[in-house]
Amino acid sequence: MITSHARLGDSGRAAGYTVSEAADAWRVFAAAGWQTDVTTVRGVRPPEDEFGDPSRPGHAAWAADPVVQAKLDSAPAVHDTRPCRL
Repeated sequence: MITSHARLGDSGRAAGYTVSEAADAWRVFAAAGWQTDVTTVRGVRPPEDEFGDPSRPGHAAWAADPVVQAKLDSAPAVHDTRPCRL
């Protein structure tokens, strides 16, 4: 689950998810053969925060991956999803 809030409450400060954190986890799960989906609180494309580093290999691969981008574009709200059972 990734945040869907672009602002930190009423503070006016920018918020969002850190691409590198999501991208690194995605890469590890994918390498282990896990299917990974994206959900957000409100079911919208999650906003990126200002701390992402496009020079990191994981960040660049995340941004260039059409599957990742499609999942971000169509992220369902977390209350509309069902967790997997192992």
